Amino acid sequence: MKIELNSSICPLVDFSTYETPLSASFFEDYGRDCIGDFETVSVNQDDVDVVIMEKVAAVMQDDIAPVLVEYGVKSINIGELCRPKEYNFRHDSFDFSVEMKEDWKVCAITFLEKNLQNKKLCNYIQENWVSRSGFWSFMPKSIEEIISALKGNDTRYTDDYLLGAYLTLVGLETDVLMPCQVFEDMVFDEITENTYLTVPYCYIPEDWMELYNDDAAVDELYYNLLDKIGHVWRGMNAIYDTQSCESYDCNDNASRMIAWAMKNNISVEDAQDIAAGRKVYEYGMLMYA
Repeated sequence: MKIELNSSICPLVDFSTYETPLSASFFEDYGRDCIGDFETVSVNQDDVDVVIMEKVAAVMQDDIAPVLVEYGVKSINIGELCRPKEYNFRHDSFDFSVEMKEDWKVCAITFLEKNLQNKKLCNYIQENWVSRSGFWSFMPKSIEEIISALKGNDTRYTDDYLLGAYLTLVGLETDVLMPCQVFEDMVFDEITENTYLTVPYCYIPEDWMELYNDDAAVDELYYNLLDKIGHVWRGMNAIYDTQSCESYDCNDNASRMIAWAMKNNISVEDAQDIAAGRKVYEYGMLMYA
């Protein structure tokens, strides 16, 4: 028997990408902590999501599914990541399907009746499944409710909610249920240590970066250009990075010169030719002298 579930009703693995360590902006901030001039980090949330779902699949298949076998689970297949339109009442989740043994409800009733007085499970239900002001729960409100529904005495809950509740409590009791913070820390470490998502890159051309790091050379070119064509970079106060679609403030005259060069597609060699009189820059155009 295959039953479709979602981690919002069966959070064997739980996480959120909204203002958490799994948001692209968080990884960008982390990667920008120790970068040089004209370097930045741009992280795409889709790339983060790929790593998240790879880790979800690994944890569910390798760590959780084997433990659940004795509770009626035959196999688990991971589906797609689901992101809510708004994060007011829900956070990220993922779909998954569970192949259960035909007598899974008997297994569930046996487990639940054995744990009727289990404080850890009862407290979890009270804290997470009982409606209160600002929170409306659709989950069973007690172990007794789950048992009654599994026996067919209560028709308020469909099989997906009953299985979700049962497996959540099993995961909690067997310590394989993975809370948000634990999983988020795991994925964060995976991304920062084993991927290139947070590696900084240079958002100006390599030749200009090399020149900028040579104080004597950049000063010489700057003043030679200034003498030749004047202060044409006046008002150039930012450099636009096409990869991150962000602008970065120019903090000195050399960076303003580079901003002008990038806007006009002028290489260091072109600028040197202009300074030496081999090329002419007029009316925003570059021509041979």
